[in-house]
Amino acid sequence: AKAYIDSWQKRALKVKPANNDVTRGIGIVKSALTDGMTVDPSCVNTIAEFESYRWSDGDKDQPVKQNDHAMDALRYALVGEAAPKMEVRFL
Repeated sequence: AKAYIDSWQKRALKVKPANNDVTRGIGIVKSALTDGMTVDPSCVNTIAEFESYRWSDGDKDQPVKQNDHAMDALRYALVGEAAPKMEVRFL
């Protein structure tokens, strides 16, 4: 959201646009899981979202955008942390 970024930058906050490449983000999440990242059992909503995450029937390159807030947050966090240090591996 460019308006938010502009507003925060005017307040001297260091802000950069998010990387919205969903396919790359999913690859980074897969890599983190493969490398041993786990989700605490108390994160029941996150686990439920992992179990219900699926690809769109009409567009196999996009996940269904439904009940995915935790997945989006995880993806953004890992993409932000990974860039540019982490190698992305698609399994």
